[in-house]
Amino acid sequence: MKERPILFSGTLVRAILDGRKTQTRRIVTPPNGYRWLDFDGGTLINNDGHKKHLTDLPQRHGIAGDLLWVRETWQHSNHPLGPYDADCDVFYRADYLTDPLGPDLERSPDGIRRTWRPSIHMPRTAARIALEITGVRVERMQSISEADAIAEGAVYTDFGIEPPKGSISLDGGRTFHPVVRGTQRNGWHMGDATSHERCMGSARYAFANLINRLHGGENWNLKGPGLWEANPWVWAIEFRRIK
Repeated sequence: MKERPILFSGTLVRAILDGRKTQTRRIVTPPNGYRWLDFDGGTLINNDGHKKHLTDLPQRHGIAGDLLWVRETWQHSNHPLGPYDADCDVFYRADYLTDPLGPDLERSPDGIRRTWRPSIHMPRTAARIALEITGVRVERMQSISEADAIAEGAVYTDFGIEPPKGSISLDGGRTFHPVVRGTQRNGWHMGDATSHERCMGSARYAFANLINRLHGGENWNLKGPGLWEANPWVWAIEFRRIK
């Protein structure tokens, strides 16, 4: 059994803590010395002409039974006067997602607004989440199913019915009748939407929207170009949280 770190954004950390997230997808990159020969077919080649399929690559994040410890945005109680040590109190940004500037004064135990540290700098001893890998497979990004998107953390919120607008004519414009039937507002999101305007019509598209946002695309936009539209090969990693 091996143990490796893995980074998650605050929203996805919250989904893990809430028990909604049991999968993650990470982009496959060719190993050193290899390049794509047939991207759609998942075939690589090196300078010596040796070919490999993606399924022959070592699984970078591990195999079933291996452990992942989660790096997340954080801070410690010695800051800013001293370095982190294992006796510090640790604060996690995901616990304060409702406050964009940091812990609010009412909830922060010491009344301090913190400068958060990037997740990449989190040491193992500060981590609070450990995950056991239960399965790994390789697939294209857009192969994700509705059920898998829900396992990625997608959630549905019922924002109610969109009120009808305008009127309609059934006789070529001689008379008009009010529109009386509203439409259900979109409600699928990744746990971070506060209105139907930031939601999508399915769990798959909520996941796609998150992918584009995390990788530099325009917020709440699936018109591309973005990572979702590029449809890369990914490792689909299934896991369970352990104590």
